[in-house]
Amino acid sequence: MHLEPWLLERLEGEASRAAPLECCGLLWAGDNGEVRGFTPYPGPLFRHRFVMADEWLLKQYYLGRAREERLAGYYHSHPDSAPDPSPADLRGHPPGATFLILGAGGTYKIVRLLEIPPEDRTDGGQVLVDHSRLDELLEVASVVDVEQESDLPT
Repeated sequence: MHLEPWLLERLEGEASRAAPLECCGLLWAGDNGEVRGFTPYPGPLFRHRFVMADEWLLKQYYLGRAREERLAGYYHSHPDSAPDPSPADLRGHPPGATFLILGAGGTYKIVRLLEIPPEDRTDGGQVLVDHSRLDELLEVASVVDVEQESDLPT
């Protein structure tokens, strides 16, 4: 996933406006795979977690198809902490998903969630992984300043 500096600046603005709540939404790409836009989730927004309604997600998927865009990934913010994924973040994204976390101080992290093994889930599917094992489940592109660029192979 490639993010242009102008897009990161707009996402940072979205995160700043939502703070101290977490913003979240969808990232859109064209045929070339380059992220060219985003759709913010209208809410409700929460502190220290994010939830997007299934109905809204489905509607946005079809609107994106009509614009000839594909879902490139998800984004959300950590307004008062580093952009490190939490166990709650793992629950908020499906395996294989790519997501951007906007952290405090102009940092971000692009992450791809790998498959979560059955031993790390309850019978109901809830993730039980502790922070010491997150690196086993995530492919991390980088943590950099907003002005820099990052690539994660798609």
